[in-house]
Amino acid sequence: MKKFILSLLCFSLVSIVADAQFNPEVIDFESVTNSLIHIDTANHANLWQIGHPQKTIFDTALSAPNVIVTDTIHPYPINTNSSFQFTIYDSAFLLSGGWVSMYGGYVDVYIHYKMDSDSLRDGGYIEYSLDTGRTWNDFYLWSPWIYNNSTLYNGHHGITGHTSGWNDCHIYILLCDLYYPPQTSNSLDIRFTFISDSINTNKEGWMIDNLSYGFGPCEGIHEASKANTVTAYPVPASTSIGFQSDEVMKNATLIIYDDKGQKVKTIENINGTQWNLTNQNFSSGIYFYQLFNAHRWSASGKFIFQ
Repeated sequence: MKKFILSLLCFSLVSIVADAQFNPEVIDFESVTNSLIHIDTANHANLWQIGHPQKTIFDTALSAPNVIVTDTIHPYPINTNSSFQFTIYDSAFLLSGGWVSMYGGYVDVYIHYKMDSDSLRDGGYIEYSLDTGRTWNDFYLWSPWIYNNSTLYNGHHGITGHTSGWNDCHIYILLCDLYYPPQTSNSLDIRFTFISDSINTNKEGWMIDNLSYGFGPCEGIHEASKANTVTAYPVPASTSIGFQSDEVMKNATLIIYDDKGQKVKTIENINGTQWNLTNQNFSSGIYFYQLFNAHRWSASGKFIFQ
């Protein structure tokens, strides 16, 4: 299978690249008893381990000596499905006066990782849960471009291939009234899953280190994001598509992606509250868009073209 260098970009309605200031807590996996990390030990075939990596490629931690990795010594086997969870906050945190319980806010998560897997076959994906793990949602559902248009052997979108060094993924999760009323969310968990097919490639898997996170209030951070609405019309569109914004755009940029996460169009220097794209040659299907106003995320959504 072909190899490629993978870079992961994470942003969406719930995952937004942002320049928010926060004082992060860093999990460097030096404490094997960290209460925020939960490895699925009920699955006896689970590969995830915390320890010193001793493989050919995965030989050094980002901050020595420990990482969390799909086995510290051995390559990953065939037919694996292995997960671990990262609990950012739970009901006990809220009951103790956590910021989300009263005001809502944002969570900033930074993930440093290396991947060595069979390209477009084996790899990993990231999900989140707001109900103590009863239901899980892949970040692809909100942001189809986060996996660089890559899919795994079973059709699941994911991180795959080989990275030449440490990569990072910045996830900015909004828990404000616009997206999730704070009172309905009693936990926030992130799950990392690695899967492989029935072909043994003797590769090393997925390694993560220095997982950091921080909290902050919505107020003053993304007021434009909370207030702004951009509507695409008509629904569905055919020969042209228009956009209406309730915020005045100044030199804004609109980026459009297809349902596979591939960027299909970038429109720059948008001004005013309404603009149209005419004589478009979009194929029939669902498209996603993101609007950046003054280099900051402003709004996003989707439209149908037929």
